[in-house]
This record gives sequence, structure tokens and C-alpha cells, in this order.
Amino acid sequence: MPGDGFAWRLFFTGDTRGYIHPCGCAEGLFGGLPRRATYLAKARKPGDLLVDLGNLIEGTRSHERLKLGYVLEGLKQLEYDVLVPGEGELALGEDFEKAVAGLARPKVVCANLVRAGTRDRIFEPWSLHRLPDGRTAAVVGLTSPYQTVPERYAVLDPAATLKEALASLKGKADLVVVAAYLEGKPALDLAAAFASVDVVIAGRVPRGSDALLLRGGAPVMVGGERGQYVSFVGFGDGVKAQAAARGWLGDAVPDTPALADLVKRYDKDASRFGEAFAREAIAAFRTASWVGSAACAECHKAEHEAWEKSKHAHAMKALAEKHQEKNPDCMKCHLQDLPAGAGNAVRGIGCESCHGGGLAHATALKAGTPHVRASTFKTNIGESCVVCHDEVNSPRFDRRDYWSRIAHGSTGAGTDEVKK
Repeated sequence: MPGDGFAWRLFFTGDTRGYIHPCGCAEGLFGGLPRRATYLAKARKPGDLLVDLGNLIEGTRSHERLKLGYVLEGLKQLEYDVLVPGEGELALGEDFEKAVAGLARPKVVCANLVRAGTRDRIFEPWSLHRLPDGRTAAVVGLTSPYQTVPERYAVLDPAATLKEALASLKGKADLVVVAAYLEGKPALDLAAAFASVDVVIAGRVPRGSDALLLRGGAPVMVGGERGQYVSFVGFGDGVKAQAAARGWLGDAVPDTPALADLVKRYDKDASRFGEAFAREAIAAFRTASWVGSAACAECHKAEHEAWEKSKHAHAMKALAEKHQEKNPDCMKCHLQDLPAGAGNAVRGIGCESCHGGGLAHATALKAGTPHVRASTFKTNIGESCVVCHDEVNSPRFDRRDYWSRIAHGSTGAGTDEVKK
């Protein structure tokens, strides 16, 4: 928890990407709105600011659009002061604008997001906040010009926009916080160009910082990583930031019941889209020339038997045991096969999830063209694992160890990457 030796603190999160609760497939995972609520309830004091740097969700499918409403409700319950729109919000376009219209808290601010045709701002460029000592802090919002921007929007240069904002804020604020959905280097470059800014916080990053980054100009703190932690910056009697750190939201941080209930409500609501999600996924697999694991058994009997004994083959059953078999957030990794027959449900993660679509492989076999058959069989599959076994959902993933649990193939097919 942040210490008490500060006049006020600035807390921020970012890049949640829809991870409102840790995946239940492994222990030792970080993040989630229920844990975030517990942490903030203990750490935050009256007068402290709370900002989210955007990218609340990832994607535009029906369940992800649904999730936006739940995340915004969570931020409201957590009493966030400011929200800066990021990639996920801009991708939703008008739907996001409608979702936050009239929202008093958090206040959406962004100085460099404008209408493509008229160059009119979509949101207020900044918000003003009275600090415990009576001074006024301005939070200027900036979003990244390096993302894919929908046609309805234009993103102006952050530096030019900030210069105009600072000129307009003269006499209105005693200190300025730049809250930016920016990557680390652009954030550092911006800070170097505006030494008068009191701190830059950025949240479009693959790795956050443990402390203030002092590279000349204004101090910088970066954070995000799917909401696995809460970053904070402490201010003393002066206007400059004194220290910063991250509070990790691990298993030791309990869930706040109200936010845990919000997650449960979302899961139940999102299950409405499970059947449609499955149909779309299966259609996509067929388009990618998948034939299903059952088709592999004819020639690869031993490998198929090894697969049958693995957790991959029963991944959907694992979801059913947790009543999540219709949750699209979970299905995207657990549903990776085709039905074994007409009307049969998908069991889990199949051969082609790792080895690629098997249609050309099977067709070449029947045509008696072994050289084509071999060239269409994907053996170096290490990169396939981390699509689902990433650092967030499977932090202790080790390819050598995990391969031993599903080892198959007399020639060691699939082990090329593991041997490295």
C-alpha cells in the first residue's frame, strides 16, 4: 500500500482489455475489478485522484460491447475521476459515445480526439480537480495517434495539442497531469518536450514501470498490462511528483463483494452469446480448412489416443464444471476443434489448434502425394501454445514441462520449438 507521507496521490490503471476478473484456469493470477476495489478502498484517501487510461475492452463482438457497460458501471462504483479513451473505445465509435453520454463519473477527457470532418472535439480536453491543500490540478487527456482510428475520428498530434492545452490552462490550474493512452517512448518524448508538466502517466505499454522515469523533462510513470495492478504517484508539499510504485492485485487481495457480483452478472449476461460465438468459431475453423480431430484418428491412432487422455480434449468439460461453458471470454481458448459428427458439441482443443488446418494434409494423403502431405503438416508448434498460455492466463507456463503432459508422435512432431 502507498505510504502516508504524501500530500495527495494519483492512482491510475489502464489497458484492461476486458480482463475484469482473472481467468480461473490457473492460480497466482493478477488483476480484476473486485480486487482493484479492495486495494483502492484501503489505499485511497479523500482528495486523491483516480484515472483510467483506456482500452477497457478488446474487440467489438456482441459480448465485448456488453462488457463495456459493465466495466463503466465498475468504474463508477470505484469512483474513478477521469477516463481517457483508448483503442477499444475508439473501435466502438458511436456506441462508446452513447455509453458515456451524460456520465458524471468518470469524466471522459481527450484533447486530441476530434471528428474527422469538422475537427470538433468529441470530449472535454481536460478536467479540473480541487486538491486537499486547496490547489487545482488539471488532468489533460491524450489518446494515441499510432492506433487504428475509425473513419469517424481523427487523432491530432499529442505534442501540438498539449501545447495548446497548456496555454489555455494558464491561470486555471496550479499543476498539470498529462493522462495519455500512449506507449512508453512517445510518453517519454512528450515529457522531455514539456518540462513544465508535473507528471505524465501513460498506459499503452507491454511493460509498466516500478518507479518514476526521469529522463529529462517531466517525470513519467507507465502502467497497464490488462489491469493486473494499480499504479500510483505520490506528491509532496510541492507540485512535483516525489515517488511512484505499483500495487499488484494478486491472490492475497480479496474480492470486494459488490464488484464480484458485477462480474457474475456479466458472466450470466454474456452467456446469451455463447451459442452464436460457438457457431461463428466453428464456421471460421472450417474456412481455415479444419477437418476436426476425429478425422485425424484414422491415420494417427496413437497420437489420437494420447490426445484423448489430455486436458486439451476435455477443455469444454472443464468450463462446464465452472458453469462457464457459454462464456465467450472462456470459449475463445477452450473451444478449438470441430464437432465429431452432426449435432455433436465441440469437446475442447483439437489437433488443428496446434498443427493448423488439416484439409490439405488429408487430401494429399488420399491423393498419394506424400511430399505435399508433409509440407502441409505443421510441426514447429511452440508459437501456437502462447496464444492461450500467455503471461496473463498462464504465468507459469513452461514449454518443456507442458509438452511432457501432451507428448505424442514417434518422430517428436511438435517438439522443435520445445528443444530450443
